[in-house]
Amino acid sequence: MAGAAGERRRGGAWPRRAAGAASAWLRAAVADFARDLDEGRGFLWTPVALGLGEALYFVLPFEPDGRIVAGLAFATAVAAVVAAARRRLGTALVLALLVVAGVAVADAATWLAATPRPERQRTVKLEGVVESVEDREGRGFRVILRPTRIDPAPRAGLPRRVRVTVRGLDGPPRPGSGLSMSARLGPPPGPLIPGGYDFARVAWFQGVGAVGFALGRPVPLAAVPEPDMATAAALAVEDFRQRVSRRIREILPGDTGAIAAALIVGDRGAIDPETDHAMRISGLSHVLSISGLHMALVAACLFAGLRALLAAIPRAVLHWPVKKIAAAAALAGTTGYLVVSGMGVPTQRSAIMIGVTLAAVLLDRQAMSLRTVAVAALAILLLQPEAVLDPGAQMSFASVVALVAGFEVLRPWIGRDEMPDVNRAVRAFDTAVKWIGLSLATSLIAGIATAPIALHHFNRVAPLGLFANLAATPLVSFVIMPAAVATAFAAPLGLERWPLQVMGAGIDGMTAIAEVAAAWTPSGGVIGRPLLAGTLLVVAGGLWMLLWRRRARLFGLPLVLIGAAIGPLGGGFDLVVAADGRGALVTRAEGGLALVGKPGDFEASLWLAALGDPRRPDDTSLAAGVACDPDACILAGPGGRARLAVVFRPIAFGDECLAADVVVSGLPAPPWCAATTTVVDAGVLGDAGAVTYSIGRRGDGTVDLVEEGRALPPSRRPWSGGRVCQATRPAGARRSDTSRSRSVQTRLRPVRLAR
Repeated sequence: MAGAAGERRRGGAWPRRAAGAASAWLRAAVADFARDLDEGRGFLWTPVALGLGEALYFVLPFEPDGRIVAGLAFATAVAAVVAAARRRLGTALVLALLVVAGVAVADAATWLAATPRPERQRTVKLEGVVESVEDREGRGFRVILRPTRIDPAPRAGLPRRVRVTVRGLDGPPRPGSGLSMSARLGPPPGPLIPGGYDFARVAWFQGVGAVGFALGRPVPLAAVPEPDMATAAALAVEDFRQRVSRRIREILPGDTGAIAAALIVGDRGAIDPETDHAMRISGLSHVLSISGLHMALVAACLFAGLRALLAAIPRAVLHWPVKKIAAAAALAGTTGYLVVSGMGVPTQRSAIMIGVTLAAVLLDRQAMSLRTVAVAALAILLLQPEAVLDPGAQMSFASVVALVAGFEVLRPWIGRDEMPDVNRAVRAFDTAVKWIGLSLATSLIAGIATAPIALHHFNRVAPLGLFANLAATPLVSFVIMPAAVATAFAAPLGLERWPLQVMGAGIDGMTAIAEVAAAWTPSGGVIGRPLLAGTLLVVAGGLWMLLWRRRARLFGLPLVLIGAAIGPLGGGFDLVVAADGRGALVTRAEGGLALVGKPGDFEASLWLAALGDPRRPDDTSLAAGVACDPDACILAGPGGRARLAVVFRPIAFGDECLAADVVVSGLPAPPWCAATTTVVDAGVLGDAGAVTYSIGRRGDGTVDLVEEGRALPPSRRPWSGGRVCQATRPAGARRSDTSRSRSVQTRLRPVRLAR
C-alpha cells in the first residue's frame, strides 16, 4: 500500500516539475524580452511596422480616405504620448503609430507619382526625348521616352514617361536625343495572374504612363527641348552608362559581355533568356543584380587596396589616418558605383548600409549591426514606399538581416584566436577551412532566409543553390569583382581590355556552374504557388527569431512551423482566363493541363509555374486534344462534348455555345448562350483582369465554376485606372465568397448563329 502511494506521488510529481520548469523558462524568456527592449532592440521593429503599414496600403482592395488615415495617425500619436510613462505600452503604441504612418506615406507617394495614362490601346504619332535605352541584343531596344507630343492628344494629358520597344535601328538611340514614330500605346498591364507581379503599379511609381511598341522605323528629331540642370545630369549619367555597356560588349561578346555590363553598370537587357533562366534555377541570379555582394566587394577592394598602398609609405603610416582615408575613398567609390549602376532598390539599400558602415569607421564606431540594416530600411521605405512589395528588395533585406543576426551568433567562433602552430601550411589549412565554413554558412543562411519569398514570387526554389553559390563565390569574390574594379581604373587609360578579359574568364566559369546546377535540378525547381498565409507566417516567425535574442526568439518558431505546414495547401485552381479572354489554362477531365487559345508565352509560363508545372508554353503535350481555326479553339472532352472553347470571332458562338461545357471569349456572348452553357466573356471579365476558377459539376451534370481570384479588385486603385469598375459573374458560376455579384452593361453586337 505504502509503495503504491509512493509511486502515485512520484508519478504526480513529474507533471508538477514539468509545469514548474516551463513556468520558469517562460519567466526567463519574458525577462530576456524585457532586456532586449532595454538594450534598444525595439528600434529594429520600426522599419517592420512602417513597412507593414505601406504593404497594407498597397494590398487594400480600395483607396483609403486620407482624412481617415490622418485621424487614425493623430489619435495613435496622442495615445503614444499619454502612454509614454509606461514604457512597454508606449513602445507598442509607437509601433502602431508607425503602421498608420506607413499607410499615410504610401498614400502620399502614390499621389506624388501620379501621371496621366490612356484608357485603352490606340495608334498615335509619338515624339519625345530619350531618357534611357535597354539594348535587348537582337530583340530590339526598350526605350523610355519623355513625350513632347502625342497625336491625337490624350484627354488626360501627356504621360510623364512612355516605354516603347523599337526595332530597325542601326544602334541604340543616345539619351537626350529626340525620336518620332508611329506607335501602338496603351496603359501598363496589370497582373497576369491573381496575386501576381503588378507591372502597372511598378510603372506608376516610375512615372511610366503608357507602354507599347513602334510601328516601323523611328525617325530622329532635329530639335529637342532644352532640359533643366537635374535632367541634363541624369541624361549625362545614362549616356555614360550606355557607352560603357557598349564598350564592354564590344570586348566581350555574347552573354559574357552582357553579364559584365550588368555587373558594372546594371544593364541586364542583353543577357540571353536561356542564361538568365539557368542562373535563376541554380540560385545564382542574385549575382546579376547589383546589390550587397557587389557593393561590399567594391568597397572592400577600394578600402583594402588603398590602405595597403598607404601602409607601404612610412610617412603616411606615421602621420596620416590611413584607415580613415581608405574608408573615405571607399565611400566615394561606392557612391560613384551607385550612380552608374542604375540605382535599383537593392543597390540603394546596399549603398546606405555601406555608407553607414564606412561612416562608423570614420567616427570610430561599431561598423555593422542590425541597427545599420534598420536605418537603411527606414530610409528606403520613407523615400520609396513601393519597394515594400518589390521581390528584389524583400529578398535583399531578408538575406542581410539573416546574415547579420546569424553572424552575431557565430561571432565567438569566427573571432577565435589564430592557431598557435608556427607551421605556415597548418595555418593556411586552418584559414581555408574557416573560409569554406563561412562560405557554406553564408550561402545556407541567405538561402533559407530568401527561400519563402522566392517561392511566393517565382513559384520555385533552388535546391542546388547552396552548392552552386559555394562553387561560384570564389570566382565572384576573387576574380570577377576585383577585375571589375580594375576595369574602372584602367578604362580612362584605354587599358580596360586586359582586366575585362580576366573578368570574362570568371564569368564564363560562373555561367558553366549555373548551367550544370540547372541541368541537375529536378523540374527546374518549380514547386507551385504556396498559400499566402503560410508565407506570411514563416516570414513573421523568421523576423521574430532574427530580431530578438536569447530565449525570446524561440516564440517565433511555432509561427515558422505552422506556416511551413500550411504553405503547400494553397495556390491551386482548375481554370485561369486571360484578361483579354483570348487564352486559358484548364485542367483536363482525365487530369493534366491544357493551354487553349492564344495566351502570351510569358503569361502562360506564369500560369504553369503557379500550378507547379515545369513545362514551357511551347510544350506540345499542353496542346494535345486542342483544335484551332481562325474563329475559335476547342479542347475535346469526354463523351464528344468539348470541355472548353475559346472564341475569337462572333460567328463561332453559334457552334461553341452548344458544344462546349465552358465558353471563354473577350467578346460579349449572345444572351441565349448563357442558357446553354457556362460563359466567361467580356461582360464577365470586364476590368477584372485575369480570373481563376475551380471547376465542379452540379447534380444535372452541368459545369459549376467558382471564382477563386481576380487580378484587379472591383474598386480600382490609381495605378490600375483609378475608377470603380463592375463586372458580372459567369452565367452558371458562383463566387467562392459571400460578396454580392456585380453587373456590367454590355452592348451586344449582332451575332450569327452558324459558321
